[in-house]
Amino acid sequence: MKHQFLLLCVLVIFFSVAMVEIGSDPVQDDTQPITTIMQRLMMDMQTIEVGIWNENYETIWSGAHNILNHPKIPADQRTEIAGILGKQKMKAFAALDMQVHNQADSLAKDALAQNMNEILKHYSIIQQGCVSCHSNFRTEIIEGR
Repeated sequence: MKHQFLLLCVLVIFFSVAMVEIGSDPVQDDTQPITTIMQRLMMDMQTIEVGIWNENYETIWSGAHNILNHPKIPADQRTEIAGILGKQKMKAFAALDMQVHNQADSLAKDALAQNMNEILKHYSIIQQGCVSCHSNFRTEIIEGR
Protein backbone atom coordinates (compact mmCIF):
# COMPACT_ATOMS: atom_id res chain seq x y z
CA MET A 1 0.00 0.00 0.00
CA LYS A 2 2.85 2.39 0.85
CA HIS A 3 4.44 1.69 -2.53
CA GLN A 4 1.20 2.46 -4.38
CA PHE A 5 0.79 5.72 -2.49
CA LEU A 6 4.41 6.69 -3.13
CA LEU A 7 4.05 5.86 -6.85
CA LEU A 8 0.86 7.90 -7.05
CA CYS A 9 2.57 10.87 -5.35
CA VAL A 10 5.52 10.70 -7.72
CA LEU A 11 3.19 10.56 -10.74
CA VAL A 12 1.12 13.48 -9.49
CA ILE A 13 4.27 15.58 -9.01
CA PHE A 14 5.56 14.56 -12.45
CA PHE A 15 2.28 15.43 -14.15
CA SER A 16 2.03 18.73 -12.28
CA VAL A 17 5.52 19.78 -13.31
CA ALA A 18 4.97 18.63 -16.88
CA MET A 19 1.69 20.55 -17.17
CA VAL A 20 3.34 23.73 -15.87
CA GLU A 21 6.10 23.34 -18.47
CA ILE A 22 3.65 22.66 -21.29
CA GLY A 23 1.23 25.47 -20.45
CA SER A 24 -2.17 26.16 -19.06
CA ASP A 25 -5.29 24.05 -18.94
CA PRO A 26 -5.96 22.55 -22.40
CA VAL A 27 -9.66 23.40 -22.26
CA GLN A 28 -8.83 27.12 -21.99
CA ASP A 29 -6.70 27.12 -25.14
CA ASP A 30 -8.43 26.85 -28.49
CA THR A 31 -5.35 25.60 -30.33
CA GLN A 32 -1.96 24.18 -29.44
CA PRO A 33 0.98 22.97 -31.54
CA ILE A 34 0.66 19.31 -32.44
CA THR A 35 3.72 18.33 -30.38
CA THR A 36 2.19 19.91 -27.27
CA ILE A 37 -1.12 18.16 -27.91
CA MET A 38 0.64 14.80 -28.30
CA GLN A 39 2.60 15.31 -25.07
CA ARG A 40 -0.61 16.08 -23.22
CA LEU A 41 -2.39 13.09 -24.74
CA MET A 42 0.48 10.88 -23.57
CA MET A 43 0.07 12.24 -20.04
CA ASP A 44 -3.70 11.74 -20.23
CA MET A 45 -3.19 8.10 -21.24
CA GLN A 46 -0.83 7.68 -18.28
CA THR A 47 -3.44 9.27 -16.01
CA ILE A 48 -6.04 6.77 -17.19
CA GLU A 49 -3.62 3.90 -16.62
CA VAL A 50 -2.85 5.07 -13.07
CA GLY A 51 -6.60 5.27 -12.48
CA ILE A 52 -7.10 1.75 -13.82
CA TRP A 53 -4.35 0.27 -11.65
CA ASN A 54 -5.75 2.00 -8.57
CA GLU A 55 -9.41 1.52 -9.54
CA ASN A 56 -9.85 5.26 -9.18
CA TYR A 57 -12.73 6.13 -11.48
CA GLU A 58 -12.36 9.87 -10.94
CA THR A 59 -8.77 9.71 -12.22
CA ILE A 60 -9.86 7.60 -15.19
CA TRP A 61 -12.61 10.08 -16.00
CA SER A 62 -10.18 12.99 -15.77
CA GLY A 63 -7.77 11.47 -18.31
CA ALA A 64 -10.57 10.55 -20.70
CA HIS A 65 -12.18 13.98 -20.35
CA ASN A 66 -8.87 15.67 -21.22
CA ILE A 67 -8.42 13.48 -24.30
CA LEU A 68 -11.95 14.23 -25.42
CA ASN A 69 -11.46 17.97 -24.97
CA HIS A 70 -7.89 18.47 -26.11
CA PRO A 71 -7.08 21.65 -28.02
CA LYS A 72 -7.21 21.66 -31.81
CA ILE A 73 -4.17 21.75 -34.05
CA PRO A 74 -3.72 25.32 -35.38
CA ALA A 75 -5.02 25.88 -38.91
CA ASP A 76 -1.56 26.49 -40.36
CA GLN A 77 -0.29 23.19 -38.94
CA ARG A 78 -3.40 21.33 -40.17
CA THR A 79 -2.78 22.73 -43.65
CA GLU A 80 0.89 21.75 -43.45
CA ILE A 81 0.04 18.21 -42.30
CA ALA A 82 -2.61 17.84 -45.02
CA GLY A 83 -0.04 18.92 -47.61
CA ILE A 84 2.44 16.35 -46.33
CA LEU A 85 -0.02 13.47 -46.06
CA GLY A 86 -2.22 14.14 -49.06
CA LYS A 87 -5.97 13.75 -49.27
CA GLN A 88 -6.30 9.98 -48.68
CA LYS A 89 -3.89 9.77 -45.77
CA MET A 90 -5.38 12.89 -44.21
CA LYS A 91 -8.79 11.17 -44.23
CA ALA A 92 -7.24 8.18 -42.42
CA PHE A 93 -5.52 10.55 -39.97
CA ALA A 94 -8.84 12.26 -39.23
CA ALA A 95 -10.61 8.89 -38.89
CA LEU A 96 -8.12 7.74 -36.25
CA ASP A 97 -8.54 11.05 -34.42
CA MET A 98 -12.32 10.59 -34.46
CA GLN A 99 -11.97 7.00 -33.22
CA VAL A 100 -9.84 8.15 -30.29
CA HIS A 101 -12.32 10.92 -29.42
CA ASN A 102 -15.34 8.60 -29.61
CA GLN A 103 -13.65 6.00 -27.43
CA ALA A 104 -12.54 8.67 -24.92
CA ASP A 105 -16.17 9.82 -24.67
CA SER A 106 -17.32 6.24 -24.02
CA LEU A 107 -14.48 5.69 -21.55
CA ALA A 108 -15.43 8.83 -19.59
CA LYS A 109 -19.05 7.66 -19.41
CA ASP A 110 -17.97 4.20 -18.26
CA ALA A 111 -15.73 5.78 -15.61
CA LEU A 112 -18.79 7.60 -14.24
CA ALA A 113 -20.65 4.26 -14.28
CA GLN A 114 -17.60 2.55 -12.67
CA ASN A 115 -17.66 -0.15 -15.33
CA MET A 116 -14.07 -1.42 -15.38
CA ASN A 117 -14.58 -4.03 -18.11
CA GLU A 118 -15.83 -1.40 -20.55
CA ILE A 119 -13.11 1.03 -19.44
CA LEU A 120 -10.46 -1.54 -20.31
CA LYS A 121 -12.06 -2.15 -23.71
CA HIS A 122 -12.17 1.55 -24.58
CA TYR A 123 -8.67 2.20 -23.22
CA SER A 124 -7.31 -0.56 -25.44
CA ILE A 125 -9.01 0.89 -28.52
CA ILE A 126 -7.69 4.38 -27.74
CA GLN A 127 -4.21 2.96 -27.32
CA GLN A 128 -4.49 1.12 -30.66
CA GLY A 129 -5.66 4.32 -32.34
CA CYS A 130 -2.70 6.28 -30.96
CA VAL A 131 -0.17 3.63 -31.96
CA SER A 132 -1.75 3.25 -35.43
CA CYS A 133 -1.60 6.97 -36.03
CA HIS A 134 2.05 7.14 -34.96
CA SER A 135 3.11 4.11 -36.98
CA ASN A 136 1.29 5.34 -40.10
CA PHE A 137 1.92 9.09 -40.03
CA ARG A 138 4.44 10.29 -37.44
CA THR A 139 7.64 9.71 -39.42
CA GLU A 140 6.15 11.14 -42.60
CA ILE A 141 4.95 14.28 -40.82
CA ILE A 142 8.26 14.79 -39.01
CA GLU A 143 10.32 14.27 -42.16
CA GLY A 144 7.97 16.45 -44.21
CA ARG A 145 8.42 19.44 -41.94
